[in-house]
Amino acid sequence: TTQPTTRPANYDYAPFSDFGFDTSMQGNQVGNLLNNTNGAVTYNSSYIYYSIANSGLYRFEPEGETNAVLITGNYNFKCLNILGENVYFVDSDNHKLKRAGTTGKNAVDIADDIDFAYLYNDKIYFIGSDNSVGYIDTNDLKKTVLYSTNNDRQLKFVGISLSRIFFTEYDGVKNAYEYITVSINDKNDRQYFMDASNGDMIKNLQLECGYFYYYKKQADNTHDLIRQKFGSEKAVTLLEDCSLTDYPVIYANRLYYTSKSSNNIQARELNMNSLENKNMLTLFNTDDTASVGVGYGYKYVYLFGKPSSSSDYSYRGSCIYTSASTDNTIYFSSGSWHYN
Repeated sequence: TTQPTTRPANYDYAPFSDFGFDTSMQGNQVGNLLNNTNGAVTYNSSYIYYSIANSGLYRFEPEGETNAVLITGNYNFKCLNILGENVYFVDSDNHKLKRAGTTGKNAVDIADDIDFAYLYNDKIYFIGSDNSVGYIDTNDLKKTVLYSTNNDRQLKFVGISLSRIFFTEYDGVKNAYEYITVSINDKNDRQYFMDASNGDMIKNLQLECGYFYYYKKQADNTHDLIRQKFGSEKAVTLLEDCSLTDYPVIYANRLYYTSKSSNNIQARELNMNSLENKNMLTLFNTDDTASVGVGYGYKYVYLFGKPSSSSDYSYRGSCIYTSASTDNTIYFSSGSWHYN
């Protein structure tokens, strides 16, 4: 006879103190890292750092609007995270996690087989190109694997609490998602944090500072953007009938997301308290094959990506305190940002 199998109860409640983050210890916003920008933008109190495809790593000083090149060459960096005197990033061409000083000096490889990286405090949480999940200690650079799976599965980062990492595991054969959480201190403490879902019922789930943000499929096959506090059954609809379902970027009470209008893609800002919604930036002449993400970086919002599958990358930005008019739009060319 076969022993019956039982699924453990979901890890669906934790004291909200488990999400008592010090945001100054955060290397980047989760949405910035997961969306179509692939973490090409991050910032600290002085500079905005950004990656340009096939070009390298740059930084922008907002007050004087000056530019500097940090690492130049035929590089494709993603998952930028900055904390203290170091900037961390993934070389997507060889799956290596790198670290450099904030001036770009002394760049070194610190880990192999990394596809995704998110930094908080003294740990870099990763999804590996070898289908592993874990963290790297920034002090001794020791790599700890908490979970791994078969090559026919796909792992995706969701977020962290102060004691756990959250991620999804996708089974392409069954077209089904499992929602898994593992303790940072005990890899055997593995639980589910949501019921499994099929297809596109839930799209692009992220956990930022104790709140889930995700797109939920409706009866008419459209998707609404939902906000849900961890451990609460109450879900709040922030946006209905979303034209695009890429990961938004959350900063304090503001949410930045992409929206399609005719042949244009907009970066929009939603105030989650007042629900005021406004356009911040527009990328014109896009089509249905566009792959464009919104990036947030210290007073600036960006649209990075390809307007069509056959086009070159486009880099546009705008200060959040100015209008979204063309006159106030900056674009990247020849190593620096310029106004139109």
